[in-house]
Amino acid sequence: MAQMTKWAALLGLGQLAQVDGHRSLPPGITCGSQFNSSATALEIPNPKISWASYRILTCDAPIFWAKGQVEVVGQSISFTASVPAIDRFEPVRISTVVIGPGLPQLSEEAAAKVPQDVMDAIPSDQGAMLFESPQDQSTCGHLESPEMGNSSELRNGRCNFHEPYSDSHMWVTQDRKFVSQAAGEHHFAVFDAKMHTTKLAWACCDWPEDFTTPYSMPEAECPYCGTKESYSSYNSLFFEKESHAEYAGFPAYMDCSTDRSPPTPPESCPDEQVSAGDDPVQPESCKLGCSNGECHSHNIFGECTYDLEWITPLPKMSNMTVTSMIIFKGDQISFSSKGHMWPHNLEQLVSETALEQCDFAGREQILTVEEVRSGTVVTFNTSGTFYFTCGMTGHCAMGQKITVEVKDASEGRRCHDHMSGGAAPVAPCPAGEEHTYVLGESPSSFQLVASAGQCAQFCASSMAMRWESAAQTGMCADVGFAELVQETSMQVGPTTMNIAIMKREGDVKSMECAQGELNVYVLGAASMGAGPDECSELCTTQMGMNWITGAETGSCHSAGFNVFVNDVSLQQGPVTTDIMIMGKRASDTCHCHSYEEIKCNASGMDLYDEHIVEIENYCQGVVAGTDSECPYKCFQPFEVLHLHYLECNLRPKHELFLRIHQTMMCHKASQPPAQTDCPAVDVDGGNDTTSAGECVTIPRAIARRYKAKLCGD
Repeated sequence: MAQMTKWAALLGLGQLAQVDGHRSLPPGITCGSQFNSSATALEIPNPKISWASYRILTCDAPIFWAKGQVEVVGQSISFTASVPAIDRFEPVRISTVVIGPGLPQLSEEAAAKVPQDVMDAIPSDQGAMLFESPQDQSTCGHLESPEMGNSSELRNGRCNFHEPYSDSHMWVTQDRKFVSQAAGEHHFAVFDAKMHTTKLAWACCDWPEDFTTPYSMPEAECPYCGTKESYSSYNSLFFEKESHAEYAGFPAYMDCSTDRSPPTPPESCPDEQVSAGDDPVQPESCKLGCSNGECHSHNIFGECTYDLEWITPLPKMSNMTVTSMIIFKGDQISFSSKGHMWPHNLEQLVSETALEQCDFAGREQILTVEEVRSGTVVTFNTSGTFYFTCGMTGHCAMGQKITVEVKDASEGRRCHDHMSGGAAPVAPCPAGEEHTYVLGESPSSFQLVASAGQCAQFCASSMAMRWESAAQTGMCADVGFAELVQETSMQVGPTTMNIAIMKREGDVKSMECAQGELNVYVLGAASMGAGPDECSELCTTQMGMNWITGAETGSCHSAGFNVFVNDVSLQQGPVTTDIMIMGKRASDTCHCHSYEEIKCNASGMDLYDEHIVEIENYCQGVVAGTDSECPYKCFQPFEVLHLHYLECNLRPKHELFLRIHQTMMCHKASQPPAQTDCPAVDVDGGNDTTSAGECVTIPRAIARRYKAKLCGD
């Protein structure tokens, strides 16, 4: 495993096991009047451990000050100064003046190289030492600590340190140490030897790392954009890397020896605010089923994005611990540590055993600390099983690890439309009662539990419903409400009525338009990214409609296009227009399942039995009511059996399958894309079991096993 050094903590990074690191002090980037004098120096909470700071030196504040208490004579203090590998800062050579008790007085030659502000800050009863960076930086011979020496190398003729967690490059201009001559407070003044503007990374004081002891931390108060800890990509801005290259150039390289005026502010700044509505619109079927740390997708089309809190001690999703995920090819996971106190990266290990043992041999970094801090999406375009952990010290051992199984359902899916029973199975009503529903828009007492756009479904006798004129016989799925929102109850006289609240699956109502704009749609406009049977929706002004051929006021949803297809952008001169493409689903109850073929003859018997054994082993908690979600190992065989019973008239439905079916927990289906072919099946008819009097031609032993009637008997 590659050895990493203290510089990884300049981002607030920890390290791999057995590697030291510096703790950010403070997180973010400092500049200006903060820590710009001996009186306002940044206080190092504990000089016995490692710390690091980012600093912008400008002409109005060209010196960075820090201070710390040295408790004993002979304490070793190390410090390293570096600048980002940016061409305009190539001439920078950092100097550090250490001021403290017991130190000698500066020589005249040394004093001539120290800014007068620093000379004036040296107390009469203390001395100082000047540590300079060598002008020749063409080797790494000036690095005194073996840790930095082992982790730096020549790159383009300069001594370079590469921090792989953030993919940042720094020129190490100075790496020194001194031994204290007396206990007491020591000050550090850090500046460019030629008094020019620069960006600076300064690390101090000893090598032991400590990321857990609580210390009072100041907040970065630099007035320039993108410098606060709250901006999760401040590292990219500091290093002017690819993602922030357009904001490069601040501060300009300037001579501060004659001009101490503030710098010209940055010409442009990144958007530090995450605007509402940036999250992609997703079908309701993207909701994961989770049980005992395992979460699995019900959407087989690979169109979902899942937000994972990538934190210690254990990863979480919606405040629930997650140890494994089963998703489909094309799905995405957003790994984010936003708001968490410790830094995390994302590394892929080579096997399940490596993940169990936290063996980093052959590891591959997938996301840097900064990418995880801001929340970055990983798209899974390849089927297989992937093993992830965090490379920071001890985080894997704590349990920050996850297994992601990616399935490819492109060749194994079946879509159908239930002619009766809706898209989700519903437990039968007691004798004398029948399924009844009331739409939330209808004036009724059920408005107390079902709002507009929802449907309340329950069991009731025809006599009991005489007082409720809005009640209709049937199920919510019959009128397009196939997605369960919640199960609730309502007191009706002396009776407590159990009610299922349903909604349409995956409906996207309309785009959110700015004030003064209105929703407009165009049907079948190829110039706007739509296919022949699709609808393009955009926001424009009343006047802007005059320039759009075929434009109608309203949303695609209002025109009957209720399936989200994708978002596109249309460039018209200097203006970029965002467009939402919508399609039509075959019906409100059309849905799809992941498919595994079980032959409807003797050759399929063993595979069928395997699925029966699986539901017997993994579905007991579902039927017993002890599982609140259907575990994947129950859901998967149940889903396969559901499709098998629809296609095969040989095998009657297993008794346990029927009990699982009645719980409504495991019949999860994904919404199909627009214009999906969705043949109808009658789940209440005879096509999923052997009909009365129907015979089959199979071996007699198999017929007896499945209670099938043999032809010729």
